[in-house]
Amino acid sequence: MKKVLLIISLVFLVGCSSAPAAQEAPASDSSDLTAMLSEKDGTIAVLEYQVEGMTEQLADLQLENDALRAASEGQPAEDQSSGFMCETELGNVRYDTPVGTIAIVEGWFATQSFVDKMEGTYSTQFWTGVNSRIHTIRYISAEDGLSTTANFLIMFEEAGWQPGVLYLDNSCWLDYPY
Repeated sequence: MKKVLLIISLVFLVGCSSAPAAQEAPASDSSDLTAMLSEKDGTIAVLEYQVEGMTEQLADLQLENDALRAASEGQPAEDQSSGFMCETELGNVRYDTPVGTIAIVEGWFATQSFVDKMEGTYSTQFWTGVNSRIHTIRYISAEDGLSTTANFLIMFEEAGWQPGVLYLDNSCWLDYPY
């Protein structure tokens, strides 16, 4: 937000900067200059209004941020993540190899009540040489018998990430990266 205010201030300063010293203008040009000055004054007023609005938004966001920090201060990390955990979590997940971790996720998923039968899987790596991936499971739904997919973000300890499994379709953690 500070960057936005800085950019607006720079635009404001550039728009308001003094023009090179003008020689005495003939009377016909004075009306043009007056019109240009009026236009610049209008632009300045609009920019001042926008800066005022953004300043108010920044103050509101800072208050909200302070309130969230105060609310989360006394809580241990486990309590903070509990609101984002899935109802049924994975047990002890080992992140030794992608194949082993994927097998644990698929085994957990196959036991869920909404899964009638698993049809296939597909994994997409983020980059070459990185184990973290999005893993997709195609399955037959026990509720309506239709073929459906489920997506998981499986993160390994690389690229600054901590190991964890995020169930993308339900927006919850199966294994929170502590």
